[in-house]
Order: sequence, then structure tokens, then C-alpha cells
Amino acid sequence: MSATAKTDSRLVAKAFQGIFDHYHEKLIMAYYPYAAMRKLLDTRITLQGEDDLSRALKLGRGVILVTGHFGAVEFLPGVLAARGYPVSIIVKFQNRTVARLMKERAATADLELLDPDEVNVLQTALEALRRGRILITECDEFDEWREGKDTAVEFLGTRLPGDRSLNILHRRSGAPVIMALVKRRAQLHYLLEFTPVAQDGKPSGGIGALCLKILEQAIYETPDQWYQWKKFGKIINPQLTEAPHADCTSGYLAGESALYLAGQA
Repeated sequence: MSATAKTDSRLVAKAFQGIFDHYHEKLIMAYYPYAAMRKLLDTRITLQGEDDLSRALKLGRGVILVTGHFGAVEFLPGVLAARGYPVSIIVKFQNRTVARLMKERAATADLELLDPDEVNVLQTALEALRRGRILITECDEFDEWREGKDTAVEFLGTRLPGDRSLNILHRRSGAPVIMALVKRRAQLHYLLEFTPVAQDGKPSGGIGALCLKILEQAIYETPDQWYQWKKFGKIINPQLTEAPHADCTSGYLAGESALYLAGQA
């Protein structure tokens, strides 16, 4: 086996490990004893750029907090709510049991879980922002993209028809936009990074494209922490066939998201 092949093999193995970590983190948020979960959120996650989030909230228009299918994203709503931030998130539950458990936990903090099967997504998102809340959404939920005229973007070396959802949400709400990524570090520690994207006006290139650039840089640094590779592969090559082991590693679970903002337009 060549050196390149060995490197690729190790990277693929790390990517699968990242997927396993992701579902372990899902289980922590749903089933871990509450006190232990709060201790983890309080002691193992370091926040970087929190002042930017606080300043944006003080503007009184809410905050559009954009993230991706990256790192320990499942911890993002919990760590913010645990620190007293008003968080709203549109959540697609996989089953009724998980929905019940997550709603019970959300009731202990200022965390709103909004079910897209029960609410008008755009209307509810805008209302949350008007109330000065943090609305969490993702920029790489390819299945939910609303393609718009002149919205093409470059992402991971590929030109894609861009998503206009974030642009619409930002324009209608006037809310500042911040990118947030929870990066895994050694020994079960995590770094939550906030990066301002837009405060006022319409940034050149569009909100979605700017958020994707931040996510892209994080992926280049630690590609194993992103778990949209399967969907992205199908976008690059729609004729891509399933590997025999695909259902055992990603498949249905990897395609599901606990955080998404769909049908905005």
C-alpha cells in the first residue's frame, strides 16, 4: 500500500470515529443523568468569542447562530442554555421517545424546541428573533437548501447552487449572524468558537456563502469532524453507488439532523 493510500485509509477511519463520537454525543444529551450532563457542559467546553455573541444580543434583534454538521454540534444548544442564553432551535426528532426526553430537559432551561411538523418554520423563526432569542440553524443541510438565482457557491473545491434561506432570514429579521462550531479536542474537551458573519446590512457574497467558508476552513483543518461526506459525495456524483458497509456506518442516521431550518422560503 502506498503512503498516500495509507494516509487516506487513516483519514477514513478517523471520519468513521467522528461519526461514532457524534452519536455518542446524541445519547449523552438524551439519556445521560442530568447532573452529569450539566457538569460536562460546564467544565469540558471552552467558549471563544463569547463577547461577540453578547454584543450581538444587546442589539435587541436576536441572533442567527449558524453551525454545521461538525464536531460536537449536539452540545451547542445545551451549553448555551446552561449559561442562561435564550435559545430557540428547530428540531427534527427521530422518534417520540427522544422527543419526550429532549422536551423534558429543555423545560429546565430557556431552551425552545420547535417541531417543524407543528409550526410554520419561517414564521416561528422570525418570531423567536423578534423576541431577542438565539436561533440555531445549519448551513450544510443540503437536502433543505432553497436554491436561488445568482447564489452559486464554491465549497470544498466544488461549485454548488447556493442556498438563499439564510439570506432571506437575515434580510427579514435584521438579526446579526454569527457562526458557531463546537470543535472536539483531546481528552474529551471541546472548544466552542464564535465568528461574527454579519451585524448590519447585506454582506458581499451572501450569508450562506460566508458561513460555508468558515465551515470549509474547519473541515480542511479536521476533516474527520464533519459528517456530511456521504451527502456531499452524492452531490458531487449523483451516480455514486452505496458501498456494501454504508448502512452500518452512516446511512439513515448520518442523514438525520437534530438541528435544521427548513422551508424558509
